[in-house]
Amino acid sequence: MADSDGSKHGDIRLVITDDKITASNPQGNREMGAGTYKILGKRIDATGTDGQFSGKKYEGIFDLDGKVLKWCSANDNPNSKRPDNLQTNPQAGQFLMVLEKK
Repeated sequence: MADSDGSKHGDIRLVITDDKITASNPQGNREMGAGTYKILGKRIDATGTDGQFSGKKYEGIFDLDGKVLKWCSANDNPNSKRPDNLQTNPQAGQFLMVLEKK
């Protein structure tokens, strides 16, 4: 995963259920937080409910191809806008996650 400033975060583990997302860092064996999400077409909007993401909102787009989910989101800055493309864009405050189902 690369953040909106282009810095790499390494592996992040996301568990996505029908109504919730939880994030952890397997290297540090540390819980990062949780949230909810809504999907409309190819848009995905997430809201943090716990941990470091609590109260933060992320507007994004996604593509699902088999076991690979590409999810590009604006960071929680009010000046950041929903991405148009599936790519990290530091100038626009947008980050891309490429997730593989295990």
